[in-house]
Amino acid sequence: MATLLKLLLVLLVVTAVAAAAGGGGYRGEEAAATSQQEADRVTNLPGQPPVGFQHFSGYVKLRPGDQKALFYWFFEAEEGASQKPLVLWLNGGPGCSSVAYGAAQELGPFLVRENGTRLALNKYSWNKAANMLFLEAPVGVGFSYTNNSKDLQNLGDKVTADDSHAFLLNWFKRFPNFKSHDFYIAGESYAGHYVPQLAELIYERNKGAPKDSYINIKGFMIGNAVMNDLTDTSGLVDYAWSHAIISDQLHHNLKQCILKPSVESQCNENFKGFAEAYSGIDIYGIYSPICLNPTARSQKLMVAPALLKHDLWQKLPSGYDPCTGDYAEQYFNREDVQRALHANVTKLSYRYTSCSGVIEKWNDSPDTVLPIIRKLLDAGLRIWVYSGDTDGRVPVTSTRYSIGKMGLKVKEEWRGWVHNSQVAGWVETYEGGLILATVRGAGHQVVKTLAKNSTLGKNPRQLQFEADMNRLFLFTSYNRLGRDAEEAEVDEIIEMASRASSNDQQKQVQENIHTQIVNFCTSMDEILLPDMRKKNESGEPGAKSDATPRRSGLSFAVGKTGPPPHGPAVPETRPLSGEVVSQKLKDLVGFTLDVKPSQIPHKDAGRGLFVDGEADVGTVIALYPGVIYTPAYYRYIPGYPRVDAQNPYLITRYDGTVINAQPWGSGGETREVWDGLRLPETRSNVQSPDGGSDRIWKMLSKPLEGSRVGGVGDALERRNPLALAHFANHPAKDTVPNVMVCPYDFPLTEKNMRTYIPNVSFGNAEEVNMRRFGSFWFKGWGKKSVSDIPILRTLVLVATRALCDEEVLLNYRLSNTKRRPAWYTPVDEEEDRRRWG
Repeated sequence: MATLLKLLLVLLVVTAVAAAAGGGGYRGEEAAATSQQEADRVTNLPGQPPVGFQHFSGYVKLRPGDQKALFYWFFEAEEGASQKPLVLWLNGGPGCSSVAYGAAQELGPFLVRENGTRLALNKYSWNKAANMLFLEAPVGVGFSYTNNSKDLQNLGDKVTADDSHAFLLNWFKRFPNFKSHDFYIAGESYAGHYVPQLAELIYERNKGAPKDSYINIKGFMIGNAVMNDLTDTSGLVDYAWSHAIISDQLHHNLKQCILKPSVESQCNENFKGFAEAYSGIDIYGIYSPICLNPTARSQKLMVAPALLKHDLWQKLPSGYDPCTGDYAEQYFNREDVQRALHANVTKLSYRYTSCSGVIEKWNDSPDTVLPIIRKLLDAGLRIWVYSGDTDGRVPVTSTRYSIGKMGLKVKEEWRGWVHNSQVAGWVETYEGGLILATVRGAGHQVVKTLAKNSTLGKNPRQLQFEADMNRLFLFTSYNRLGRDAEEAEVDEIIEMASRASSNDQQKQVQENIHTQIVNFCTSMDEILLPDMRKKNESGEPGAKSDATPRRSGLSFAVGKTGPPPHGPAVPETRPLSGEVVSQKLKDLVGFTLDVKPSQIPHKDAGRGLFVDGEADVGTVIALYPGVIYTPAYYRYIPGYPRVDAQNPYLITRYDGTVINAQPWGSGGETREVWDGLRLPETRSNVQSPDGGSDRIWKMLSKPLEGSRVGGVGDALERRNPLALAHFANHPAKDTVPNVMVCPYDFPLTEKNMRTYIPNVSFGNAEEVNMRRFGSFWFKGWGKKSVSDIPILRTLVLVATRALCDEEVLLNYRLSNTKRRPAWYTPVDEEEDRRRWG
């Protein structure tokens, strides 16, 4: 496979055809425009697993006349690279490598493993969301070099920012298709200086810059960041004291040294005591085990510019794990790795280290970068500051003190953010858009901690979906046990909810919902097909045979007579009104539904959905009817592309599937519903699990004419009296939801269920070509995993508590519009923001 990929890449370069993997913009003449870009392509990296995206590495010289060259490693986004932003990642130190740490240990797609002998795919890599550029800066860091030794004596914050800006200008000339992308800078630790300083330089030099020198910067992100000397140091000491690492007396002495640093010898003794207090634990993850690897080499100590007057303060470790750092050093010192990455082309006189051993002097480091952050915030840049709350080196106390010193007005108060029903940290939002977030249990390298807990790489909407699945798992599993369940069985469900993966919980929810839908269909058969039920009970031959497709419950409900055109007649029943069907359903399952004026006290509330009777927690209360559109077929939605402004009944599942649930007969469009009368046999190469030739058939596009008894809407409700979920309202102020929206996939292989499916494929009247509907074929969720099962993706409402004769109120509407009803007040602002986002 790798050989074929390399051959393909060579052919793409020679023929200037569009690049296939990642789609990062190397197309046509642009791909051939720069031979240096192709020279930097990485094609044979030792230990690399196969991937579908491109990556590049090499050197960029900075300016004519100087002898500096900075090393970079660039990864295209896994998918849709041409539309995704570009993120520059910088590690701190000063002097620590963004390649050895950021790319190889934290957020890159390849993580160095097993003493530098293997690369493992990082399933939480940031290149799932963005194009990632890792830069080793300044010269002397990693593979970046200078041929003028004097350059190593002139390093500092200003030179680092200026050289990084020069690098970007030349890098964009090599990769011009990324120049128009939204550009962000991110980093950690001393990158709290690097990132805002570079952002400010870009911002200032963008003013009046020609097009080829303009950088489309949108914001930046810094983690456990060095920002302000006084608050950083004060926070560091307070954190150690508050976590019982240093004594009261030492804390007092250190605070005096911070405020009055005149007695240097005495303060040095106190700083020595501080360092000794941390000697037996990991300062950058105080609850993590320390590294006991005797071969670890990555022992570079951090320079703390503001505290250079106290020599011993420099002996604090940099905040990088020497054990994992050693793996990276071993890997990047391999000659075959260096050849593949086009690195160390000048044969440096020193070995590669994760933190530089040749940078001995740092000339400038301002006491604070807070004015820069405030300036860029006022300029409209998006800024996110995050902090792991177990880091002792640049602790959360330092970060909070520093942000507090900026005097920003709070927009959204300090609040927890949740993952899998557990608090994962806290967040506060300030006027202007700056966000301060903490990550519970994370140390100095927050990104690495996040990567271990499966949160990284998931957007808030996905996280909310998993939280919803956890609740639905509890509700529907309890319902399946029944009211007579033993307490031990309930405890077992609760324990499973905390241990089972989100994927397993989702599968169980699907099975739980399916069981209820099957029971509902059985109840409807008893109502609409009593003669068929008697046949089944008597065991008459052919009663359960699938050889002749059944007529639909709809045709029985409206009194349609006559045999199917290709099979024998089914015993006829008398026509039933909607009221009779609903009452019979209530008699069988304990409740039915009613649509009447909403009790929400607002003139725009309109009609609402009401439970008539009693339903237990976890019960499927209602189903969404309507026409289903996968994302590829949005253009067929009536009113496209402004459908959200015209149709408040448009519902979107988490997976992007849209249901046009506009009430029957009120939308002015042709509505398609299968009436079940004709099931033409269609030959198929795909075999159903039961061995038959089973397809979705033309039922998915067969119109239901409004000329039948009682009109289309009445006919549908008689066939499926629970297909009324589209009338459910949001809760008003001081009320709470009593149902949750839940995805459900109708398995079309179960023929007895088709009668009661209130959905069809999409809203035009043309005949269905099955090849065009490939998106409706998905792997089955049940035990029959060897076959593809055709499904129809829809939504149901599940009770979150016992209901009795009351209005149904949604926990949210899965809508593709950000607008809310005028009366709508979220019960949980954070939860609502994730869903509506």
